[in-house]
Amino acid sequence: MKTNADCIGKSVLVGLRHLDGQGKQASFEDFFGVVESSDDEAGVVLKRPRDGATHIMPHIDLAEFPPTHQSYGIVSEDEKVNPDYVVFFDLHPPDKK
Repeated sequence: MKTNADCIGKSVLVGLRHLDGQGKQASFEDFFGVVESSDDEAGVVLKRPRDGATHIMPHIDLAEFPPTHQSYGIVSEDEKVNPDYVVFFDLHPPDKK
């Protein structure tokens, strides 16, 4: 069975859809990175080749995502990439209490 540790060195395109309180898209961001490290507690650390920035993706299991074999355009960077994996997340605002 594949684990996140098996994904070190693999490339990932991440899409984050920020939703408003009504569940409608308020904004969208995406980025491309290479899996630098993986830890069950800390999550997956992605390093962006373009600028060296790192992103920590907690509680993500890349092994659950099927590999991809196609090109994608990165909206925020106006470039095309050929990632090993593509993951998208909907981010909901915190509940008001």
